[in-house]
Amino acid sequence: MVEAHPNDNHREKARRTALHAVASPVLLNLPASLKFISPEASTTACQAFTALLLTGLLIHIITLRRKLQRTEKFSEDCSLHLNTLENRLPEAVMFQLVHHADRMFEFTVMGEGYSHILGFERSAVLNDARVALEQVYEKDIPLLRDAFRLGKKEGKSASFELRVLDKEGNLKWLKVCAAPRMGQKALYWDGFFYDITAIKHQLAVLQDETQNLQSLFEFIDDLLFICDLEGRILHANPSAQCRLQCAPDTLLEKSIFEFFPETRLTGIYGLIAQMRTQEHTTAELPLIGGSDTVIQGELRAHQGYWKQKEVIYLQIRDITKWKNAETTLKESQEVLLHIINTIPMSVYWKNMQSVYHGCNRTFAKSHGLNDINDVIGKTSYDLVEDDLAREKEELEHQAIKGNRTLELPRKPYIREDGSMGRRDISILPLHGDNGLPVGVLGIWRDVTENSLGEERLKRTLEDMERFNDLLRSRERRTLELKAEINTLLVQNGQEPRYKTSQEGRK
Repeated sequence: MVEAHPNDNHREKARRTALHAVASPVLLNLPASLKFISPEASTTACQAFTALLLTGLLIHIITLRRKLQRTEKFSEDCSLHLNTLENRLPEAVMFQLVHHADRMFEFTVMGEGYSHILGFERSAVLNDARVALEQVYEKDIPLLRDAFRLGKKEGKSASFELRVLDKEGNLKWLKVCAAPRMGQKALYWDGFFYDITAIKHQLAVLQDETQNLQSLFEFIDDLLFICDLEGRILHANPSAQCRLQCAPDTLLEKSIFEFFPETRLTGIYGLIAQMRTQEHTTAELPLIGGSDTVIQGELRAHQGYWKQKEVIYLQIRDITKWKNAETTLKESQEVLLHIINTIPMSVYWKNMQSVYHGCNRTFAKSHGLNDINDVIGKTSYDLVEDDLAREKEELEHQAIKGNRTLELPRKPYIREDGSMGRRDISILPLHGDNGLPVGVLGIWRDVTENSLGEERLKRTLEDMERFNDLLRSRERRTLELKAEINTLLVQNGQEPRYKTSQEGRK
């Protein structure tokens, strides 16, 4: 039989004492009928109850351990995610800036994107915060100071745009978002910033374009309106206000239909209706301006949006002067064409490829054609024989190549009645706006009658010359006879009877 060790007895005594200490409060709360039990039964009950408590405690510890493991796993995942965000976002940078009690700044966290955006090494910034803070644009330093002040005094988060200089000296725009957190001896700023330089440049371009469009809208001579789909005027430029002699407030109370003649309302109604189904259209419609003046307008309508509303943009260009000039030009062209068709000359004009672009009736008639449209589009080979056509085109090419006028007088040709005639031909180059030849102009003048008259005049002059020679010879013979008579009279002792040219000279 094994003897009990004194220490074992001591341990057993301590165990029982502990069991009684644990079980006593429970036993005191038992019903009165259960309190009068034997000491052996009480010890057994205490042991069972203690075992139950230990089992529950063990289960609770295991549960807490599992929760702790899950918490540690979640913490590791969060740390991994934060590390990924910190180091793998090239355009966004996470940071932690610490402001110590001694007023020193320190970056404890700085993402790798810092080097990508600004070009400085991240390690240099982590070692010395002044490397980053000294790059802040001078005019934005007060903004940074205000953010620190409000964060320290009121705990306000910061969200602002900051300009900094990168390593190359280029100006960069950063969007900074950070939240302050007070520690025991320091102020912590946790946040991030990202590069918005490209966005700022795009906004600057957009603002310039908007300003240019606004300036164009304000200063253009055309009348510009913004109307809703019912034709009510929502906005108009100063030119429209001036030409219509309406104040801005008064103009906005009107409909665009009020400024068109009643006889042309159908046209403007139809145009507005078209805007519901198509993007743009054009039309020429008269507009009633100030003092009931009529403005001949070229109207362009375009569908779009203004202040988040579907609208119609109307551009009305005053073409009154153009219309008047067009009418004047048309009248001048008609007069010129009438003159060209009336003069007794053949006139034509060609392009650089020797294709007829026009002529007068005399020219068409000389080729057996009744309408000048029968000449347009043809060449000389379509109207005359090949040899004559070739000669004409060679002369025209000479005028174009030499950029000079060719005068060909007294060229023979066969007239409409089959008789032979003569004409003077002038071929001169036509010039464009740049001064270079773009074609030729040909003028034929029939000089047959002039030639015949000149020949008759020449023959008349020749006859008169022969007659004059005869008269002069007769006069000389008369003087010779008078001189002989005077000589005979003198020989007979008589006075000379006739005066001669020689005596007149004496």
